Amino acid sequence: MVDKAKIILVLFYICTGGVWFLIILFQFDWKIYPYLSSLYYTFSLLWIPLFYHFIFYITSTAEDKDFNYIHYIVPLIFFVILLIYPFFRPMNISFQGVNNDIVIVPIHRKTSLWVYLLAVFRRLFMLTYGVLIFLRIKRLGFDADKWFYSHNWLWVIMRIYIVIFIVTFLRLFDYSAAWPVILLTVAMAISLVLLQSVIGFNMIRGNYKFIGVNTAEEPVDGKRKYTNFQKSRYKSYNNKKLRVSITIDRSEFENYFRLKKPYLNSKLKIDDLVDRFNACKNVISSYVNNTYGMSFSWYVNHWRLKEMDRLMTLKSNKGKDVKDLVLKAGFGSYRSYMRAKAYFQDKNVSR
Repeated sequence: MVDKAKIILVLFYICTGGVWFLIILFQFDWKIYPYLSSLYYTFSLLWIPLFYHFIFYITSTAEDKDFNYIHYIVPLIFFVILLIYPFFRPMNISFQGVNNDIVIVPIHRKTSLWVYLLAVFRRLFMLTYGVLIFLRIKRLGFDADKWFYSHNWLWVIMRIYIVIFIVTFLRLFDYSAAWPVILLTVAMAISLVLLQSVIGFNMIRGNYKFIGVNTAEEPVDGKRKYTNFQKSRYKSYNNKKLRVSITIDRSEFENYFRLKKPYLNSKLKIDDLVDRFNACKNVISSYVNNTYGMSFSWYVNHWRLKEMDRLMTLKSNKGKDVKDLVLKAGFGSYRSYMRAKAYFQDKNVSR
């Protein structure tokens, strides 16, 4: 699912990027519109189900079925129609559409009506998927808390989508002056870029969790099962009697470090704990800061220092180079070890 979501996201960026690029390009040279209008309308339709597809993956749970690719049939049909249509469309009708002067003239009444209906259909298509996206995000609500998942940014992109729809709807009307058209065009381009930026920022920072992916790991007793803590939260979710606050079980967290020793990996990152604790990295980072009063990297080094103390007490390590023991304890270098040692000495933290 993760790989599929990334592919969908790339296609989404291509389509939305193509839309705002062509919108701005048309402002500089209207004459190219008849030649690129098919591509423009295809992009402007295709990015909508792609966006919904991405939201579907982000908000999926284990109970969800696979995404239905029938959502792409409408854009595909219009792509074929729009590819053929320019060969039968008078050039003057093309420029009428560009200048928002969609007047049904007697000579080309059917052609002008097609241009208008296409514009209306695009708005209805966008409205329909806006409702579907809203229902997906709203449905996630409690489920997200169950999996310690930070999802507030999804409401931000929902609001941006609404702004894009309003701007698109307003572009349907005819304006006597040029400035409203220019203003709406700029607003459309900015909104699309903002939508891309918010999604990209949160994906890079890891503010998501693919809930539908089965990521249960072997707990410390070696049996594949959920902990009592997870079961109690799941029971509360099913009964819908208690909205449990987002948290991580402290004993489970510390036992994982004590018994599994993930800190021995010198390249350990907070991302590596996301699947283990079913929490996005922001939640884990916030938990470590609030519980232990230090950043995640210093918390890991704290465990490495404890491991270093243990290694130095072993008779088998007597006479060995300290630099070799440092690497065994999980530090990337001797310098990192000395920096961590000095840090905790200054903080007067016992190991």
